[in-house]
Amino acid sequence: MNKIENYIWEDFDELGSTNDAAKEKSATVSGQNFIITTRKQTNGRGRRGRTWIGLEGNLFASLGLEFELRYLGQLSIVISLSLFETIKKLNPNVLVQTKWPNDILINHAKAIGVLIEKGEGDYLIIGIGVNVCNAPETKNLLYLSTSLKDTNIQIDRIEFLKLFMNIFNQNIHLLQTNGFENLREKWQANVYGLNKKIVVNMENEKLEGIFKGIDENGTLLLQTTEALKKVYAGDVFLIDEEKDARI
Repeated sequence: MNKIENYIWEDFDELGSTNDAAKEKSATVSGQNFIITTRKQTNGRGRRGRTWIGLEGNLFASLGLEFELRYLGQLSIVISLSLFETIKKLNPNVLVQTKWPNDILINHAKAIGVLIEKGEGDYLIIGIGVNVCNAPETKNLLYLSTSLKDTNIQIDRIEFLKLFMNIFNQNIHLLQTNGFENLREKWQANVYGLNKKIVVNMENEKLEGIFKGIDENGTLLLQTTEALKKVYAGDVFLIDEEKDARI
């Protein structure tokens, strides 16, 4: 069986969802990290039940690793930072920003999506979709969209995955040995909307305030007129941009 870093790796021609396949696999293994990829994904999904549009040549991958659920927020930030660093390594001159909770923006458009779900036992399933060479039309999407190819990054899906996994493993090692603080600072130094007025669209409400970064658990800190509030899930927009909900 093939491996990438310390993860066993299976690549399929077609799957409905790599996250669903990874969830199934997590019920049959223990103590082993794994990756599932597919050339074609027909039923991909994003956060809050949204559809992830899978175009040919892009990366559809799900990682399975045993990780304490209480540190999920930190893991989400480490994934985002690792994706940011992967893109900067490929093109140091391109404008890349992290975006809470774990998105990546290139030139103010979304190129990567991450969906973390619970697997069996202690497994967390990390779904990663990367617009390597194609980006969907943005007319009916919540976010503007772009691809690595659009930003002069020429790479195939597996080459990107291998580079990302190398950086991700290094950052996980740093998290486990040195703690979260330095990784948090790196992520926050490149985050979209810091110290600006934002709106956070949540399941049943909207909150407006100043984005003050994240805490030691990766939770968003929002300074409202009443208090400094913690936000655990939602979609972030700058106030002006929220009018048409495009970034």
